[in-house]
Amino acid sequence: MDDLMKIYGLDPIIDFTWYSIGNQQQFIDRKLPQLFDELTLNKRPIRITVISDDMSGFFTQRVGIIYEDEFLPVLSDGGYFVSVGRSYSTRLFDGVVYMGVKNDS
Repeated sequence: MDDLMKIYGLDPIIDFTWYSIGNQQQFIDRKLPQLFDELTLNKRPIRITVISDDMSGFFTQRVGIIYEDEFLPVLSDGGYFVSVGRSYSTRLFDGVVYMGVKNDS
């Protein structure tokens, strides 16, 4: 389990339902800064942001997700990102971008 999940007292398997958003490299290969109106989750739009090649050296991410007015970076090292409200999480695994939605308790 990732350190950020431990800090928040969360378990990625128990506390989140995970959805495959798409292949990170395919998002990058399209050479668009943002992708609109192509993906939804629970009938709500997902916006994908892509950091261009010339900027990627300054960031630990290449792709981010905007969902319900929250920006959720997808960390390039495969670590979990957890939103401030702990409602959402992202992860890159085997080149696939995943978004986690916190389960109701």
